[in-house]
Amino acid sequence: MKKISRDRDIVSGNDDLELIFSIKNFPVFQGCVDQDYVDDLLSDLDFYISRGSGMVQLNPLLPLDVIYQGEHNPGSVGQVWHDHHQRFAEFIYKYNPNKVFEIGGSHGILSENYYDLNPNIDWTIIEPAPAPVIKLRAKLVRGFFNNSTIIDENTDMVVHSHVLEHMYNPQEFFNNLACLPDETVMCFSIPNLYDNLLDKHTNALSFEHTYLCGEEHVEYWLSQSSYQILEKIYHKQHSIFYAAIKTKDVRKLSMPNLYDRNKKLIDNFTAYYDKEISNINAFTMIGYSTLSDDLMYLKTNGNLGIGTTSPAYKLQVIGASGTAQIYASELDASYSRIGLSNSNRHWTITNYGTSFSPNGRFAIADETFA
Repeated sequence: MKKISRDRDIVSGNDDLELIFSIKNFPVFQGCVDQDYVDDLLSDLDFYISRGSGMVQLNPLLPLDVIYQGEHNPGSVGQVWHDHHQRFAEFIYKYNPNKVFEIGGSHGILSENYYDLNPNIDWTIIEPAPAPVIKLRAKLVRGFFNNSTIIDENTDMVVHSHVLEHMYNPQEFFNNLACLPDETVMCFSIPNLYDNLLDKHTNALSFEHTYLCGEEHVEYWLSQSSYQILEKIYHKQHSIFYAAIKTKDVRKLSMPNLYDRNKKLIDNFTAYYDKEISNINAFTMIGYSTLSDDLMYLKTNGNLGIGTTSPAYKLQVIGASGTAQIYASELDASYSRIGLSNSNRHWTITNYGTSFSPNGRFAIADETFA
């Protein structure tokens, strides 16, 4: 597999990248598979940050045909995505397009939602790995969008939903759309990756989401490609919807530098998972281990204690008072006991099995003074 070098900042083009985090042998495909994990394709996941713009980006990249070998969710989505597509279709409807060109339409559910609002719409989708819903009403073209893609001259709106964060060169992507006539409207949705990283979502950055697609840099790229923002709304903490229009009168924005903010964001994100991994590894070690700030202990003899550092039974749970407890123990293969005690009484439930006569005796007893 031949990897693709992207060793310059995708915002400024400068050679000013520094490594910010790296994960070795990370699974490439971001979806569900039916194969054994030993057959997964793995590659190092190395993200860098630009000192000049603060852009966080993957380098090197993997070939597109390796990344997009199949669709994640063929023809079906959960409630979160159902709500997103419905709200985004309603957002598009406000601009009353006649002919839509959608980039990366995947299963076509967004177009179907729009057809329910306007059955007369002329909608075309270009998608490299289509998995269309049954009876898709939109026209479907298989392929990647690039500078050789032909868009019908009568198209008055371009749409893309959660596509921009997948682009290897987002400025080039916008430049390819800058050739459209003035007054062409572009409606698009991007994930709120900044909030995703704040909330510690592990899929925010990956082999598919190869850069931190944030609002400030997106709006800078739009202005450089002669698109003026008409509207921006937030869909919950999930997505950001944009409507922009192609115009010669757009005000060019200065390149933002978000180095300090983004470095802090990524450092906090990686530190959180370093701690989580350390806790998990500590708990699963053979021998004395702890989890969640010393609330649980697993001893070398197999005894597990919650609320105690020295469990005397296979399972011993001691309350905050230090006197109320529940425990489970065994004497041999046929004898087992559960105990419940507090500062006043000590009750036991015992299955004596064959260890004591008469065999098979079951007892509930008050052993407070035993």
